[in-house]
Amino acid sequence: MITVEFRDFDDMVAFAKRLAADITGRYETSEDQKKVSPHGDVQKEEEQPDPVQEEQNTAAEENRDEEPTYSLEQVRAKLAELQKAGKRAEVKALLNGFGVAKLSEVAPEQYE
Repeated sequence: MITVEFRDFDDMVAFAKRLAADITGRYETSEDQKKVSPHGDVQKEEEQPDPVQEEQNTAAEENRDEEPTYSLEQVRAKLAELQKAGKRAEVKALLNGFGVAKLSEVAPEQYE
């Protein structure tokens, strides 16, 4: 059995981060080791932003600004799913709302 005691929450979080880093294969650099006291305590440091995560967040924000685009196949599949769920009349009314009788007559810009 192993028992670990922590002075406070931050001490526990620092330990967990070190443990997770060891498990995932990221070993401390000499710079990281300087921040660890002889007792194994990690000194607080400002967390550096992850450039990959920032890029993904930026891409996600850009995609939110753009309207989603759908293909004819995607819309056809969704309408078929709705019809199978017993919403045939609603699908027909939706198409009639665009002034068409069938999906292939709907302009691609209106698929959304």
